[in-house]
Amino acid sequence: VSDMPNFMLLTKTHPFLHSVLRQMIDKGRMDDARAIAAKYRFVPHFSHSLELLLHEALEEDPSYKLHKQSKKSGGEAVDPKKSLLFPVVDFLNKFKQFPEVVVHCARKTDPAKWDYLFLIVGNPERLFEQCLKAGNVLMCANYLRILQETQDLIVARRAAIKVLDLTLQNDNLELLADLMRFLEPLDAPEQNGKQNGKKAKEDSFNIGISTTADDEEFYKQELLLAKYARKLLIAKKLHMLVRFARIV
Repeated sequence: VSDMPNFMLLTKTHPFLHSVLRQMIDKGRMDDARAIAAKYRFVPHFSHSLELLLHEALEEDPSYKLHKQSKKSGGEAVDPKKSLLFPVVDFLNKFKQFPEVVVHCARKTDPAKWDYLFLIVGNPERLFEQCLKAGNVLMCANYLRILQETQDLIVARRAAIKVLDLTLQNDNLELLADLMRFLEPLDAPEQNGKQNGKKAKEDSFNIGISTTADDEEFYKQELLLAKYARKLLIAKKLHMLVRFARIV
């Protein structure tokens, strides 16, 4: 063993782009911010930088407190265009990653702030539909919890059926398991068990949909599952069929 000291150099990356963009946006230099973003759009962590930009702007926006107070007192609602968050959202809205950036930010934010966030960024159902149109099934699935909290159970269930259809088209049985837990009625007998109660805390998808959701959507769900089982049987994919049967 050498008596000389040994050192090992380790490199770490630290995001900085969001801070630069934030300074420019706050100073009204929107064109300069877009020019810099255009140069860095091919960087692997570009989407993450946009997410940090939105998250920090949301956390530091003083208009949220005014919005919260007006909701409690029933006073005049906050004008979204006058919030400090609005120019940041206006900047981010020009990028194709916008729906993805919003959902990632929301999932890392206190749900109590969701109504204010979507007051500024727009209807979450519209953002969900954009992800659906792009075929981004994972992002669509991430929006389900948000739709359930900010819209209503019927909207969330109908969205979940659309995600189910896309999930089956992609043979994504792992996501299918999460979706089936999400679509499981809250008052199902097995939902009251301690074991399932524990799973509900561990799994963000294990929310449960009320049985008051319309029967038409339940019929669509059963039809999609039946068609997929038939597809696997015709293709003689017996291993996948067994996995599928265990999930549903």
